[in-house]
Amino acid sequence: MTDKDARKAEPGGPPPVRVVFSFVVWSDTGMPTVEMLGRVEAAMGCTFVRGKYAYEPAWRADLMGMRIYFLEWPGVRFKPAFEMHGAIADMRFRERRQGKTPELVSQDISQGLADLLSALGAGEWRVPTRAELLADAGFDPSLFDGQGGESGED
Repeated sequence: MTDKDARKAEPGGPPPVRVVFSFVVWSDTGMPTVEMLGRVEAAMGCTFVRGKYAYEPAWRADLMGMRIYFLEWPGVRFKPAFEMHGAIADMRFRERRQGKTPELVSQDISQGLADLLSALGAGEWRVPTRAELLADAGFDPSLFDGQGGESGED
């Protein structure tokens, strides 16, 4: 019996399923941070405040039940580069309903957000490759595809 079959067999039916948004986008424009942040705020219709992400300085905003982080790091030749990512932050999505904890299904909206930001004048944004994300997290991407390089899957 699979986990899915077990959930169906629960009294009263399976737990509710909720779709939540997530994204990761990068920009290598070299634009000054204050200018980029202003453009992103205008494009997204929200305001970022100073905060932390994983103990590092970051900007954060709340929008549509998501916590969004805007981070800067030294890019190529130390031109500013930016990362923005978001995931569900509103705990009401996880509240039990009819005695059941909902199953959360993540919908990646990275490409749509990158296109939107670029179209609305917030600089050029892109979706990082799987290899870039692994390298950014401190892993050697070649260890994950068995071929010594990027697998082509994002």
